[in-house]
Amino acid sequence: SITKSARTSVVIECTIEGRSMADQYVHWYRRKEDSKNLEWILYYQTPSNYKNGQDFQNGFSAIKTKDANNCILVLRYPSEKDSGTYFCADSTDTLH
Repeated sequence: SITKSARTSVVIECTIEGRSMADQYVHWYRRKEDSKNLEWILYYQTPSNYKNGQDFQNGFSAIKTKDANNCILVLRYPSEKDSGTYFCADSTDTLH
């Protein structure tokens, strides 16, 4: 559980053991507490190859660490409407 005030950023890290994410497309999803559906937030491969979902244009971004072993979702100025369980998936469609 991550709790932050509305004036900070939240960072959620995704690690896939045993391989580099350097060339992988990493997708981020959110599931609201009252829903079974996953909402697609964005995909990220490189700084020039990414796309945000229609409802996630503002405040959501991603980066990969320098060694490309982690992908990080950044939520800027999160609010209560951003609460939920966040998931990442690599190009092989495996949820983490």
